[in-house]
Amino acid sequence: LQYLRDVGYDIPTIILSAKSKDLELEEGFKFGADDYICKPFNVKELGLRVKALLKRSGVLKKQNRLKHKQLTIDLDKKDLFINDKEVPITRLEFNLLHIFFNNIDIALTRDNLREDAWEDSADNIDDNTVNVAINRLKSKIDPNKEHGYIKSVWGVGYSFS
Repeated sequence: LQYLRDVGYDIPTIILSAKSKDLELEEGFKFGADDYICKPFNVKELGLRVKALLKRSGVLKKQNRLKHKQLTIDLDKKDLFINDKEVPITRLEFNLLHIFFNNIDIALTRDNLREDAWEDSADNIDDNTVNVAINRLKSKIDPNKEHGYIKSVWGVGYSFS
């Protein structure tokens, strides 16, 4: 759980555990849990806690920002933030990044990217143009090549992690 928090995931979390000592409960919260329920537990209470946590965390609302590790994209303004600092990107680069955010750890073909990112002009775009656009995006989101967000998948296209 702490690893997920450290790499930027902010998923609402409830720990269900047979451990009920204060130290164990404290440890669960220290590692990033939002709630902690000891066994045996009431199923109705669990359901109510889940609903309350989802409401409080905003998960049930339409999200206008998506976050992955150090990257955050604003879906309304079409902006990119890296570690909360705005980084200028083109509309095409935003489209590509949004596609990757929606397909984490999934290999996407150049055809998939071309159809979704270039929209109406996809028929006029060749593989080399896709490659150049991806390389430009990679240089903006990971200029020091530390994170390796976008990887080439031989014989397929690209994946984002």
